[in-house]
Amino acid sequence: MTELHPMNAAVPDQPPAELRFRNHLDPVASAAEMWHRRELVGTLAERDLPVRYKQALLGFARAIVNPYS
Repeated sequence: MTELHPMNAAVPDQPPAELRFRNHLDPVASAAEMWHRRELVGTLAERDLPVRYKQALLGFARAIVNPYS
């Protein structure tokens, strides 16, 4: 069924089949791909985790020091 657009043009209810997102994830295939890319995942974790916790630690210290300055 189509509905009329304000400009009186027919608008389809759904996008064309080639544009529809199908969310079919295979956990085994996902785990296998993560294992194959383990070096990349490790490198990204080594880069991101220390920065995140360093900022959290600085934020905590700033909250303590700020009232005294």
